[in-house]
Amino acid sequence: MTELNVPGLNRDCVEKYPHLQDLYLTPVILTWGRVPYSLASVPGMIQLPLLTTGYESDDTFRDFSDDGSVYVQPVDFDAEVFSDVVVHRGECKEFLHYREGEVVDSVLGNTELIIRAFSVEKLRRFTGIVSVRTINKVIYSISLKPNQNIVKHYSENMHKSYIKYYKCKS
Repeated sequence: MTELNVPGLNRDCVEKYPHLQDLYLTPVILTWGRVPYSLASVPGMIQLPLLTTGYESDDTFRDFSDDGSVYVQPVDFDAEVFSDVVVHRGECKEFLHYREGEVVDSVLGNTELIIRAFSVEKLRRFTGIVSVRTINKVIYSISLKPNQNIVKHYSENMHKSYIKYYKCKS
């Protein structure tokens, strides 16, 4: 069996890809998607974590807000979709979309185009599998590692890429 070196924590990804660590800051992702936000609590807005996708906070990032949060207009969480995406130097090769651990056959139009545009601009120097969280065709967070709970649902081509990109080097 091939031994794999898949990052287990987002902290591992920050160490492995230091040039991409800013992608774990919610304001960076929201700014790219032109989503208005505030670092101060505003009535009527909802709270999101400053650090995306459950990043384990430490001194790697300085605290930009008083309470470690970002505030945005309310969103429809029923439209939330996660996608594991095979990325090769910024080019999206394969997608697997899921919601609450269940694979979904279709996503809102242009969701994949938004992820492709983001990848071309922000992931040109990245090869691997990323997990992207979108709500209504807007990216809200990204993790520079595959979702280990969804790998069993990968297509044959995604699984081949998974092994190729995370195979331990001899």
